[in-house]
Amino acid sequence: MSTISFLDQLWQAFEQCRGYTCAEFVGKRLRQEENERFYKGDFFKKVFPETQNILRHIREVNFLRPPQVDAFELYVYLKEIQGNPTIKELYRRLLFPEGTPMDVLSLTAEQLEEIKQKKALLEALDSELQGLAYPNWLFALGMGTGKTILMATMIFYDFILAEHYPCY
Repeated sequence: MSTISFLDQLWQAFEQCRGYTCAEFVGKRLRQEENERFYKGDFFKKVFPETQNILRHIREVNFLRPPQVDAFELYVYLKEIQGNPTIKELYRRLLFPEGTPMDVLSLTAEQLEEIKQKKALLEALDSELQGLAYPNWLFALGMGTGKTILMATMIFYDFILAEHYPCY
């Protein structure tokens, strides 16, 4: 499984949880009816009340542009909905989703080979990450999309969570 297909699957899971795709809103601000649909969705309902307030403010006053909103909501998704996993844990969840049959006796030779390849990928990833045990997220946005204000927003969000949920 390549990194690109992994990222595509992660992005699809994020968009499915969020309830809309970024392609629906490319080049325009989110309108009130779209915000209302977002507020009724699973993503919004699963996050902390403080996060809901931040997300509502960002959307209501158009504080961030669409690429910034996508990046910030992905950050919230990884942190709150996915439980702030490490990169290796995200890969493990993708490669071996819950319910994956692991009973060696019931698997075919092809399935065993696939599991072996996936385990080798996880070992290679662990070696590459040199055992880092903390989430290490990278957000790459194009020049001029507002990375500085996005990072400030993420820091502000982390301070709010730290105040209300010290152990989180």
